[in-house]
Amino acid sequence: WLLYEEPGFQGVPLMLEPGEYPNLLFWEKKEAYIRSMRPLKMGGRKVEFSGEPKVIVYEKPFFEGKHVEIESEVFMLDDKESEDKTRLPLTSVGSMKVLGGVWVAYEKPGFEGHQYLLEEGAYRDWADWGGYDEEVQSLRPIVGDFTSCHMIMYSEKDFGSKGSNINVLGIISNLKDTGYGLRTQSINVLSG
Repeated sequence: WLLYEEPGFQGVPLMLEPGEYPNLLFWEKKEAYIRSMRPLKMGGRKVEFSGEPKVIVYEKPFFEGKHVEIESEVFMLDDKESEDKTRLPLTSVGSMKVLGGVWVAYEKPGFEGHQYLLEEGAYRDWADWGGYDEEVQSLRPIVGDFTSCHMIMYSEKDFGSKGSNINVLGIISNLKDTGYGLRTQSINVLSG
């Protein structure tokens, strides 16, 4: 799912995969405002190999320097050779080629910070993937069922039943129009 702080899918999206979010601490803001949302749909011309995630990460812009081909998540960059497959033996990410699937690159290690959605294609430098700066410290492929999308948003933390909740099965361009309200404190992404 892609969640936006403004109606009409405006602003930088936040991507949520299936799972429970009992509070919105992952948002890294004191209060999270959600105004519009849509399920991420795979297919079409931009993603031809959704079941075969593969990316080549280059140390420098314009596909120069050391490079590594990866097919699964990278928890953090590392300048030391490591047998731990969740570490990438590079000190920086200057460019990338996404050969298969959809990937999310993160500004910080451990899949935190600003998120960058990467579809199949070539990204010559950080500006091509819409980065705030040159930092990418972790990345992972999106694996999920893109045919059926369902999440439940709650106005209370820990999925509280005292407040309101809303089942979201598709695109909502302005949450205000649903009558749910503007406060969301927990989310359960069931699919999509």
